[in-house]
Amino acid sequence: QSDDQNQQYIDIADHVQGITSAHKEHILRSNHKSPRYCRFPDNSSVRHYRKEWEKKFPWLRYSVKEDGAYCAYCVCFSSTRYNAELVTKPFRDWKNAMGKQRGTLNVHDQSETHKDAVRAAESFLSTIDGRMQTITADLSTAYKQKVEKNRRALISIIDVLLALGERGI
Repeated sequence: QSDDQNQQYIDIADHVQGITSAHKEHILRSNHKSPRYCRFPDNSSVRHYRKEWEKKFPWLRYSVKEDGAYCAYCVCFSSTRYNAELVTKPFRDWKNAMGKQRGTLNVHDQSETHKDAVRAAESFLSTIDGRMQTITADLSTAYKQKVEKNRRALISIIDVLLALGERGI
């Protein structure tokens, strides 16, 4: 069996609603693209999901269950949750996936919503990997720095008051 066959395939459509942090990490890390042995439904010789799209769009995930595609980043982190293609509902318009006029995958890849989701995913993974502190840790560090700065300022003020007191001023 190939590595693709040995790796458990998890259908992204199962994680569109109510996604947990563990599911987000799995979706983003596992890079679980369509398995090599998957046969995509093919209504004609031209109109069906194409595995080669995954090379250009590494965020693209095919759902065998839905016979549609989703954006892994946007499923996990998009602020658009209402009936959005590639986010909460599968993309199936294979004819216009890469077309010159519509090119849904290209348009999605360049959208601000998608770019925001990519940044959120990168921050999420960096935090999990320990390359970036959590917000709580950042706040704690900032608080400690502020306390230290205030302490130094207070010590300076006390030194001035003591010096003035010694001189009777």
